[in-house]
Amino acid sequence: MQIYEVDRVNEHGGSFIVRCINGIIHRGQSFAPGTTDQDQLTDFLITLHRIERYRRDVEFFDPQHTARVEFSWKPAASLTRWHELPQKKSWVSIPGCL
Repeated sequence: MQIYEVDRVNEHGGSFIVRCINGIIHRGQSFAPGTTDQDQLTDFLITLHRIERYRRDVEFFDPQHTARVEFSWKPAASLTRWHELPQKKSWVSIPGCL
């Protein structure tokens, strides 16, 4: 997911216009800002609480679409335009195992 526009931010989180660039984005999903090495950022996860498309709430949206989303994360003001938010992996890759 990529930030296209910062709509508003406050001490509890923020509202952003975003573009889905990889995979399906679901409400309740967590993201790791700042790096693509998600395993290093477990203390700094952003939780997506709301997705709005065409002035109505939806549960998900997919690549190449945009939406207004709300995150719960205090330092949301540090997110800027074109900032990419990699999805937090829910599984761990073990080298040498298939």
